[in-house]
Amino acid sequence: MVDLSSNRLHGAVSSSFFQEAWNLTSFNVFRAGYNYLSGSLPEDIFNSTILEEISLPRNSLYGAVSDRISNLTNLTTLDLSYNQLSGVLPLLLGKLFKLKHVLLDFNYLEGSLPLSLMNCTNLVELRMGANNLGGDISMLNFSKLSQLSKLDLRLNNFFGILPRSLYSCKFLKAIRVAYNNLEVKIEPEILSLKSLSFLSLGMNKRFDKYLRGNEDTDGLQTPCCPIISIQFFR
Repeated sequence: MVDLSSNRLHGAVSSSFFQEAWNLTSFNVFRAGYNYLSGSLPEDIFNSTILEEISLPRNSLYGAVSDRISNLTNLTTLDLSYNQLSGVLPLLLGKLFKLKHVLLDFNYLEGSLPLSLMNCTNLVELRMGANNLGGDISMLNFSKLSQLSKLDLRLNNFFGILPRSLYSCKFLKAIRVAYNNLEVKIEPEILSLKSLSFLSLGMNKRFDKYLRGNEDTDGLQTPCCPIISIQFFR
């Protein structure tokens, strides 16, 4: 493990760092979040196929996420949140079948969410909020993501109807899809999400509350657990 987090580091991450560090020892975790790092991700990082975690949140990294990230087949955690990344997401991101945590929120990413991500059956946390992503959300099939606990797609440009396949993710604790262009309808299947404690759906194109009696409520009771926070604001 190499952990350089919260050290007030400045400048770009040099490719030579990975060349030299890799000669010294084989490390599977690289953390350097909460610094002042800038520049793009060095290409040599994508040669480190043993890597299981890349965590560089809250820096000033920019540029696109390279297609070569698909080389990192052992990756379980990718945290590049709160940076200045741009461009489209690699289509083969879903080739990383071991992914559990994908945190790319608060960047400038654009285009659609790769459909291949729906093949990452170990995914627990998918955070893509506050980007410029878009596309028809109904094209996403969540039925394979049985371990998904947190979904954050807020503050983007997604449109369409929230797919019913989302309700097959029985371990969901939080859903954030506010501030998009969705046609949102709360379906009865939501009652099967017994772990759900946070639901944010407001500020979309259209909002229909399918379930009776929830128009003025602050909490929606599921059979085993109350939704602690539910946001219907427009």
